[in-house]
Amino acid sequence: MFKLEPIGSTLFSSDVVWDEKGHARISYIYVTFTDDGIKSIQFIYFHEGVHVESKKHGYSGGKHTTRVKLENDEYLTALSGVYGEKRITSLTFHTNKRSHGPFCKRDYDISFMRKIDVGICDRSEFCGLFGSFSEVKYGGYLTSIGMYVSHNTSIIDQDPRTRFGATYDDHHFVRSESLDHTSTSGHYQCPNIVDGFPVNPIRRRESKLKDKILSKFNKAIRFLLNL
Repeated sequence: MFKLEPIGSTLFSSDVVWDEKGHARISYIYVTFTDDGIKSIQFIYFHEGVHVESKKHGYSGGKHTTRVKLENDEYLTALSGVYGEKRITSLTFHTNKRSHGPFCKRDYDISFMRKIDVGICDRSEFCGLFGSFSEVKYGGYLTSIGMYVSHNTSIIDQDPRTRFGATYDDHHFVRSESLDHTSTSGHYQCPNIVDGFPVNPIRRRESKLKDKILSKFNKAIRFLLNL
């Protein structure tokens, strides 16, 4: 399991940290925010067949409260947001079906936009969220949010594949025939690779008439020299 670098900053030691590691079957997300930032966030997730409420992370005092409802076959795949003025001023949840947000959308420089997207394509790869809020005396806003992800073993345990799409076990080689120099039918058979480009066998070159005449002429000269 990996803890990805979050959107926002974790440099402030006074921030209040929250963690929902392992709570991946999220069904509802409640977000409370003002025009200046995210004030609180809370999750409802499935655990052992029942809905369970997480702790409310953050503080009261938000002007707007929004509920994000995820369908039974919907799961988080990415996060995007803007961090400025020591808080997150825009937040969007991305799923395998749609995008929810942005929440607390303020005018911002596009260079401040950040997205966490590692190509999640299976529910088992998302493993929960984490983040932090500033103290009340500093505004009590969401200062960071990140994701836990895991490799999907159903994918990585498969046989490695070549660029042509076949697994390495799909390579079969034809046994090479013996090279018979005395027979015109003898030839060397190149390996026939199933996953690749076909290669024609290299056949033995037939003797030309000129070569045969020269060969007989040389034999005649050697016979005369031996007399």
